[in-house]
Amino acid sequence: MAKVELKNVWKRYGKVEAVKDLSLHVKDREFFCLLGPSGCGKSSTLRMIAGLEEISEGEILIGENVVNEMEPKDRDIAMVFESYALYPHKSVYDNMAFPLRAGKRSYTAAEIEERVRHAGKILEISELLDRYPKQLSGGQRQRVAIGRAIVREPQVFLMDEPISHLDAKLRTHMRGELKHLQKVLNATVIYVTHDQLEAMSMADNIAIMNYGVLLQVAPPTEIFNHPVNQFVAGFVGDPPMNFIDCRLEVNGDEWHMVNDAFKISVTPEMKAKIQSNGNQFTGSVDAVLGVRPESFIISKEKAGGEDFQGEVYVTEPLGEDMIVDVTVQDDQVKLKTSVDLDIGMGDIVWLGVKKEKIHLFNRQSERAYF
Repeated sequence: MAKVELKNVWKRYGKVEAVKDLSLHVKDREFFCLLGPSGCGKSSTLRMIAGLEEISEGEILIGENVVNEMEPKDRDIAMVFESYALYPHKSVYDNMAFPLRAGKRSYTAAEIEERVRHAGKILEISELLDRYPKQLSGGQRQRVAIGRAIVREPQVFLMDEPISHLDAKLRTHMRGELKHLQKVLNATVIYVTHDQLEAMSMADNIAIMNYGVLLQVAPPTEIFNHPVNQFVAGFVGDPPMNFIDCRLEVNGDEWHMVNDAFKISVTPEMKAKIQSNGNQFTGSVDAVLGVRPESFIISKEKAGGEDFQGEVYVTEPLGEDMIVDVTVQDDQVKLKTSVDLDIGMGDIVWLGVKKEKIHLFNRQSERAYF
């Protein structure tokens, strides 16, 4: 396996800049996810690594080799697409053996047999090798497509939304299977997805992109707990983070987050984090308070001095949990709480926040203060 490095890579389609000055370092044997909405440049990035798209500017290295001018077949990579791209007239065995028979390196029949059988065993499809694609389920077809990549024993696996078309139950199963497979193979995997659940549950590191720009690269817990801006904060998490306009009011040593509904004091720890990033405030500054649904405290009675009032708009029971939409002045926020809480539409409730879990953003730049 090998590391992959992108140095100041651009991709332009005429005047459209799909990828802008992108620099990434994917470590050897890492499961690395490119995450972002449709049109953010993640698939273009993957296709440039594969050699299916020419780069407009910059360098791409696989291992120690610059591959800008290399043909895809010479880059020692294997790609798994969203579509299975299986040959309907070939058996599972022949589909998996095809890249070995069609490649520039010559394999003996015994070598092909060993590699296909080994991949079939890893993917638990050994009993399907004599079948044809039309006789397989969607999940089985995707395993065959992955097996076709495994038999080549490439330096890098590139996966472009390989499970997005599967049903929810099968996607959950395949997430675990892919993560397990990557560890078994000690493989370098670059995985493209728009689904933050896939990225958060599988990746060692995540790169979040939007409009062709890299916003943050970090492990899943870092992305979730310390997003660099509002876009990242809102893109990761289900339900997404709530954003509430407020003012950061500074009066000597007393700092508060204030709007018409609440006045929440800033803890010394939060203040130190804000100041450590070079922020110095006096008076009042426009800001945005970010609170994840699970970071609210909800009760039917006022429980703390900084609690604020809201009205239940709707409740959504989800097994043991319940999502509650609450109207607070002109804002509507989503909370996650226990389904055992006896509240319903129209009820007045009191909300508090877990201060160690909240976020604060600059309203103009949308950058996180800490």
